[in-house]
Amino acid sequence: MEMNRQKKIAWTRLALLTAALIVVNVLIQGVYWRIDLTGDKRFTISKPSKNILKRLDDKVYFRIFLAGDLPAEYRRLKVAISDMLDEYAAYSGHQVLYEFYNPFDLDDEKAVNAELKSITQSGVIPRPIARTEMGELTQKVIIPGAIVSYKGREIPLNFLPPSKALTENDVEVVNAAISTLEYKMSSAIARLMATRKKKVLFTEGHGELPRANIADMGITLQEAQYDVSFIDLREAVGIPPLTDLIIIAKPTQPFPEKDKFKIDQYIMHGGKVLWLVDGMKADLDSLAGKEEFLAMDLPLNLEDQLFEYGVRINKDLLLDKRCNPLPLFSQNGKIKNYYPWYFFPIVFSNSRHPVVKHLDPVMMRFASTMDTIEVPEVKKTVLLASSNESTAWKTPVLVRLALARTPPLDEQFRSRDLPVAVLLEGRFRSLYENRIPEKTLRIYRDSLGLEFKSRSADNKMIIVSDGDVIRNEYTREGKIIPLGQYRFNPKAYFGNRDFLMNCVDYLTDEYGLIETRSKDFKVHPLNTEVLRKSLWRWQLAVLAIPLISLLIFAFVYTLMRKKKYTGSL
Repeated sequence: MEMNRQKKIAWTRLALLTAALIVVNVLIQGVYWRIDLTGDKRFTISKPSKNILKRLDDKVYFRIFLAGDLPAEYRRLKVAISDMLDEYAAYSGHQVLYEFYNPFDLDDEKAVNAELKSITQSGVIPRPIARTEMGELTQKVIIPGAIVSYKGREIPLNFLPPSKALTENDVEVVNAAISTLEYKMSSAIARLMATRKKKVLFTEGHGELPRANIADMGITLQEAQYDVSFIDLREAVGIPPLTDLIIIAKPTQPFPEKDKFKIDQYIMHGGKVLWLVDGMKADLDSLAGKEEFLAMDLPLNLEDQLFEYGVRINKDLLLDKRCNPLPLFSQNGKIKNYYPWYFFPIVFSNSRHPVVKHLDPVMMRFASTMDTIEVPEVKKTVLLASSNESTAWKTPVLVRLALARTPPLDEQFRSRDLPVAVLLEGRFRSLYENRIPEKTLRIYRDSLGLEFKSRSADNKMIIVSDGDVIRNEYTREGKIIPLGQYRFNPKAYFGNRDFLMNCVDYLTDEYGLIETRSKDFKVHPLNTEVLRKSLWRWQLAVLAIPLISLLIFAFVYTLMRKKKYTGSL
């Protein structure tokens, strides 16, 4: 009887436990939670990304080409991509799908080449890497990118910036790529989900760069699903309200007040502006057949407007010891040597702002310095600045080729961190408050349906004191030299394209995704020298510890059995 009663109690407990587990399982069906135990929270998806994933109403498909026999660091990148997409799938209700595809697995060499050509034409950029195998340095091509598809549309996604050089440290390159994975993936999904393309207008009518010299940036914007067009401010009544961003690229002629008013009211109504404006009139072509030229002020009539918003572009030229070289021939014209050309500074960022974090150095040509102005309710952030060995020469500046061969004294390069790119955020005041006749305001109101505003809501703009930062050049054969490639050194790539795209994305970002670029993933590499010296200790430990543990377990187990069955040890 007692045995039957205990069995009934046991079966009752089992039934109750099973029922409780079923009830709990049903209750938590709609609840989703995960715990990220990593110190840098690398698997924690940001709120903007979650908001995008929750809005998906169809499958997003990632076809990833980073596959096959990969070096260790790139295998780590592949694992990070897989982990991140698993998180996306979980948060989206399994609306995110992915596969790794290796085009090099195709049997036919022609088929491989055709596939590589198709992938490259889609916008995914292969990357050559160097490997040491059996003491011999070899090169291998990998494809660190993907094609992202959604509702019949697709866009390319490159996990590594194309400007990264072959000789760079793979660890640093991969770490930077992993840090920006969420931003790139979420941005790709957001662009595919957009009901309309964001509209970017390049201004014309004031001697801005010709369309041919901004072609590379235009193509890049279009590949990123932006609607790119042009607007002649002289002819337009105003900037259309549905314009997300205007880019003013290296104007060389003064802006009349009516055009400045159009830009001002566009800003007051929430429009974003990327100003790429020179402070001085200087160009390398001015040295064609000459040994020197005089760089003078560039009167654009924008000084009061930019001052009102919170910045002043100085009438000077930046000289920096961290600069690009200039090729000069010897006096007999036979030997070409490269000399540092201080007027072509290479600028970096000391800021942790997401626009410039993990950014390659940016090359500039005849840039000016800037000052920030104290304006209520406007925050200033310096994005790019000079090195610790720089200086600025005030107008007029005599630009001489001899400066390359006989540079200024070192003590002249005592300035540091001179700003050349500034982000302004806040509520801007209109330059034209109480200055515009009622008749003009009536025409503006009737044409665009907008009222005059004297102050904007929260807004932002970026000012760069070098218009050439966006200019692409051409080879003698008429081919575009990619933006960021220095024409006198084709192997040198700079982050101009990435910087400008980050500026555009930040200014037009409606989800706040750009903040995800601030992530830092910490990697603690092992000390290979210490490992080599103590290798025998580790090998001994790997063999000895399991054996000793097994012997201890066997000894204790034997003692316990002896005590149980004999009553003594």
